[in-house]
Amino acid sequence: PDHRDAVVREGHIVAVLERGALSEEAIVSAAMGAEQRKVTA
Repeated sequence: PDHRDAVVREGHIVAVLERGALSEEAIVSAAMGAEQRKVTA
């Protein structure tokens, strides 16, 4: 899905995902936030 692609682009989020330290919801939220910052900047 789209959110997984976004997670792959964010190296630090991928590292957290591999550890399973965050829920999928938290990772998706972080990835979307990173995308928004890129668009705004």
